[in-house]
Amino acid sequence: MRLSDMNIVSVEPRDRLEAGRSIVRLVLERIRIWRLVHRSRRQLEGMPDHALEDLGLTRSDVRKEAARAFWDHNHRS
Repeated sequence: MRLSDMNIVSVEPRDRLEAGRSIVRLVLERIRIWRLVHRSRRQLEGMPDHALEDLGLTRSDVRKEAARAFWDHNHRS
């Protein structure tokens, strides 16, 4: 099939609006996740050593985790 044989369908304004809303929802969800990550890391920093030990973490582990950027939330091995 040649490019000239293809029908180009224009995007309706309603579809563009829905696409824009989808993007906004994705951005807001990402911001929500980043806030949770940031808050969780701050809470982890405030935990006493015995609680960290219960979780199998050291104070050094917590410092490394807390030093990560809020957008860096994927698991590291």
